[in-house]
Amino acid sequence: MPCSCHRDSFPDPSLEPRRGAPRGLHDPCGQRGIPDLPIEPHCGAPGPLHESCTRRSFLNLSLKGTLSLWLAGGIRARSEETDPKARMRSCILLWMDGGASHIDSFDPKPGRDEGGPFQAIRTAVSGLRVCEHLPNLAKEAREIAVIRSVTSPIADHGLANYLMHTGYPPEESVEHPAMGSMLAHLVQEESAELPPYVFLGDVYGDANSSRFGGGFLGDRFAPFTLGSGGQVPVTLSFPEGVDDAEFRQRIRWLSGYEKRFGRRLGDLSEVQQELQAQATRYLSGRFLETLNLDKESEALRDAYGMLEGERDSFGQACLLARRLVEQGVQFVEVSLPGWDTHEENFRDHEALLHRVDAAFSTLLRDLRARGLLESTLVIWMGEFGRTPEINENRGRDHHSTAFSIALAGGGIRGAQVVGKTDERGGEVADRPVSVADLFATFFTLAGLDLKQELYTPEGRPVRIVDKTGEAMSELI
Repeated sequence: MPCSCHRDSFPDPSLEPRRGAPRGLHDPCGQRGIPDLPIEPHCGAPGPLHESCTRRSFLNLSLKGTLSLWLAGGIRARSEETDPKARMRSCILLWMDGGASHIDSFDPKPGRDEGGPFQAIRTAVSGLRVCEHLPNLAKEAREIAVIRSVTSPIADHGLANYLMHTGYPPEESVEHPAMGSMLAHLVQEESAELPPYVFLGDVYGDANSSRFGGGFLGDRFAPFTLGSGGQVPVTLSFPEGVDDAEFRQRIRWLSGYEKRFGRRLGDLSEVQQELQAQATRYLSGRFLETLNLDKESEALRDAYGMLEGERDSFGQACLLARRLVEQGVQFVEVSLPGWDTHEENFRDHEALLHRVDAAFSTLLRDLRARGLLESTLVIWMGEFGRTPEINENRGRDHHSTAFSIALAGGGIRGAQVVGKTDERGGEVADRPVSVADLFATFFTLAGLDLKQELYTPEGRPVRIVDKTGEAMSELI
């Protein structure tokens, strides 16, 4: 059961980060959706359409409106600051929304009261044990590095989500880009038909990770958001009665209207033109083909996990993440909510861990079989861990001073555990790893110079990684 705190609130209003997501993903009432572009008054422009159709309403008709809000404009060559020998070309973030218990997953404490009812099982790596509800991941342990000594000063959902997505704590004066947005900006490959950063998950989830987007880089680098099962949004389909030929004819008409408006009001900005061009490519290019999971075998789709007799939406989203990185998408986040277990921690974790076990293990095997694992970093993490203490509701509360994450692929050294917690799992006992250290490691794997600076619209230099961060030599 989620905690009673308001997930989108901040203890100090001055610390609340400005939202980095595209318009429509957040409003003050908490209603997240996809708004239609407003219809403007009659412009008087002649043409083959109804004469009350303006440039904007015409765009709404032809592109179903708001697709352009998500289009990450700009085809950027790989950054000159990028090491061409970098092994990580893509990243899949498996986001455990709400904060999974490290003790009940990758850092079990058997034989102690704090350990709870779950047993620890052996893995394919000597000395590494995990929760009994991760049997398939245990077989893949040679690919995995478990970091058991991550530590953070923040145990509030909203603030911790911001920190774990951007590598920086919230500041009043700057809105930091999420890691996916940063990679999209710095190392995007030339692929006009695909967005560089995709979010797969329920935007009504516990912490709504997708709100952390382009930051000071702008909405063009915010994530392209799909549903929890990777469902194709209505904005990526033609309106009723419109086929590809009709759509292309409307685009030609739109181009004529743009030229007419340009003569009267000035040409569209480069970004606007870019967004419209990409919208057309998204609807007619290989992006829609990539989203079609029916191209995969029935057996593989089933292997990603079943839930109550149906294919699990989280597993199908993980399969879609593999298809996206296979086609060149830089960063995919797959969100699994429900980990905020202040009540009935063990009941809920058992169900969630079974979903993770099937999807995560199959994802690793699938990437490896296709030769993608060495170039794709897979990150399993949430905003924090959970307390060693079990409360009166059989739950565990927020705990950020020591928790675990798991990494695989992307050129890391697997088959190891980094750091350890004390016998209770409450404090780091060896090799503390900060959030800045994690981001330094991720960006080093991507071949980026950690001293590289970007500039806010106000001209403030911001390093891509906090200066305190150091890449983890054990993993690289």
